[in-house]
Amino acid sequence: MKKIIAVVLFFFSLHFYAQENSLKFDKKFFECENQWVALKMNDKDPTYMLGVIYFDPYKGYVFNTMNDFKIDESNIFIPTEEQNSTNIINVVSNVNLRFSTIPEAKYKELNIDKLNEIFNTIRYDENDADDLIKKGYHLNHVGASEVAIPILEKAEKINPKANGLLFELGYAYNATKQYKKTITLLHIGISKFERNNWLLYKELIFALVFEKQLDNAEETFKNGLKNVKNKTNVAESSYNIAYGYFTEKNKKKFEEWFSITSQHSNNESQYIKNLELMKKELNR
Repeated sequence: MKKIIAVVLFFFSLHFYAQENSLKFDKKFFECENQWVALKMNDKDPTYMLGVIYFDPYKGYVFNTMNDFKIDESNIFIPTEEQNSTNIINVVSNVNLRFSTIPEAKYKELNIDKLNEIFNTIRYDENDADDLIKKGYHLNHVGASEVAIPILEKAEKINPKANGLLFELGYAYNATKQYKKTITLLHIGISKFERNNWLLYKELIFALVFEKQLDNAEETFKNGLKNVKNKTNVAESSYNIAYGYFTEKNKKKFEEWFSITSQHSNNESQYIKNLELMKKELNR
């Protein structure tokens, strides 16, 4: 009797393993672009949403849901209804969601084909600099700057003057700690194309601080104040310079940039609160 039970449990565990691993919910939305995917309704519901993830330059990344399906005890994928004639398009930006790609061997069970026609209606052009920049922006926005970089670098080759390119690529380099690339990109970009864009000065200052080029960071800050009429969040950049001097334990220069930061923010700001803590540390 014990042997029979053991055999039953063995086959049950094999079946359970096979069903669980037919779908692997281990991909973020941007990792399964232009593919058939499944999304769990919730942990208690055995129903899965079936659809396609693609990039629309006007909406961002979208999950175009076509149908629902379940998986039976034999690991057969069973659509819950006929494929919808009207698809539901959901903008997706939640990086905590995990999707599973659909194995091609399961296409027939789900009454789906390889993706062809759907992409003929998508307005995204991978050879258009503006569309590439929009894609890079959405990837930067969800913390996927490493994925955004080759896309933005492609846009740079197509049109280095394209609107928004310098900021998005500089931001992506900074987010991935490639500060030297930021410095090279923005030194050239600011001097040639966009002298009046404070966001570029901000990213350049950030990179200079982390490359320990504090003199250049100061000069960049002052040039930005002089060249840009409409400036936002100046305190962030002066704070970063003050932080740079704090890490070098240069008390005199820290005090100078603490004062400058105070001129561009109120005493209740997080910048001032953080600098106060740094000041106490330097005065120990």
